[in-house]
Amino acid sequence: MTTGKQLVRFLAAGGAAITADFGVYYLLRNVLPVAGAKGISFVCGGVAAYLLNTYWVFEQRRASSAGAVKFAVANTLLLGVNVLTNSGVLKVWPTAVAEALVLATLVTGALSFVCFKWWVFRAQGT
Repeated sequence: MTTGKQLVRFLAAGGAAITADFGVYYLLRNVLPVAGAKGISFVCGGVAAYLLNTYWVFEQRRASSAGAVKFAVANTLLLGVNVLTNSGVLKVWPTAVAEALVLATLVTGALSFVCFKWWVFRAQGT
């Protein structure tokens, strides 16, 4: 599959994972404490992202424990990149809350695709 097609699928998978996160959060927010609802919804979004990226975006034949660990490590590091990018923009431009969020999301999204394509799923044939 071409990188362009993978990128389009990656963006769609990300949207689906965010939808899963938000949907589960909204279902649980009145039943559980907010932190618990958000924690569960975040994990559900992460599982959706892993499965979609594994089987649909990067077309792996099967999931692997090594791929799951790499996915978790990459996402942990990418969380740091997201927070640091957001904070950095706000240090330079304190009123640019929306701009900081958008830039942090774009940087993290681009790095996610690169990490997933050439590290997380590479050993399995991509």
